[in-house]
Order: sequence, then structure tokens, then C-alpha cells
Amino acid sequence: MNNIVFDVDGIILDYNNSFNDYVKKRFNKCIHFNIYDFRKQLLEQGCELDANDLYQIYREFENTNPVIPLLDKNIPEIMNKIMEHNNIIIISKYSNLQNRIENLKEMKIPYNELICPCDNKIDYIKIYKPTFIIEDSPEMLELLIDNNYNVIIPKKWNYSLDVFNKHKDKTNVYGYDKFEEILERIIIS
Repeated sequence: MNNIVFDVDGIILDYNNSFNDYVKKRFNKCIHFNIYDFRKQLLEQGCELDANDLYQIYREFENTNPVIPLLDKNIPEIMNKIMEHNNIIIISKYSNLQNRIENLKEMKIPYNELICPCDNKIDYIKIYKPTFIIEDSPEMLELLIDNNYNVIIPKKWNYSLDVFNKHKDKTNVYGYDKFEEILERIIIS
């Protein structure tokens, strides 16, 4: 069986909108959060934050044990189909392991292994030698692409779309608009 590695936030679960709701309540500020320009948006709205403040806000949010919804209601069914012939390894930076387990269970997300919290995904990726990695972090994507891993990138987020557009002519880079395209890509290969 092949290993398929999935990130969670921004791939399976809608962390962005859930975090937006938390920030709106916490700061009374409305932002269109993505993890890569969140601090900039808050600064533009008059909230002075340094890196430690930002880290603390993420931890506060995660410690509220939020139930983060699916990005697409069909994700569990599609992942079950992927799992018929592949091992699914979920690797997440999320800091609250028990909440992550409960959230994935509530959303009916199947997986063979969960590595969480994980600050160095590339170490695990080297161990598992996945056929595909589904990821949205620009920095991680660049590292994976440079090391010739097959990546499947959501075109939903501007920050990952930029990476896709930069590398779309490479043979190890695939993009998707709808989650079911991941299944199609895995079946084709």
C-alpha cells in the first residue's frame, strides 16, 4: 500500500473561518484570515502584535477546543475511497492532540496514523515516503517541491495558489479545485 500524507487545516478542516470567528470575538475585528498574512491584517486595523502575541492567540484558540468544520462535506467519503488502497497519514502542527483526535472523529475523517503536534513535517515525510502529499503551506510546499515529492495543492487559497502557479509545469506538482480531484489524481497514478 502507498502512503498518502494529508495536512489538516486548510485541506480537510476549515481552520481559517473558525479562527476568523474567534478573532472577531476576541478583538472585535473582522479579518479574512489566512495564517500567512494574519498579523499584517491585524496591524492594518490597529492591533499591535509581535510574534509571541500571535503565537499566544493561536494557542488560546486551540485551547478553546473548537470543533472545526469540514471544508467540503464530501471529504470523509472521498478519504474512505482513498483509504481502500492507500494508508492515510495525517500530519498536523495543531497543538491540542486530544481536540484534534475528537474533531477528526466527529467529522468522520478516516486515517491510519495521526502525527500531532508536529513541528517538522519533513522528518516524517522522509520516513513514510508518501506517493502524494496534500499540503497548503507555501514554505512546506517549496521544500517538498524542491525535494521532488509529489504534491497536490489546493487552489482555493491565494497563498497556495501562488505556489501552484509558480511550479505548475513541474511533473510533481498537481492542483485541485474540488477535493474529489485528489482521489482522481491518486487513482490515475
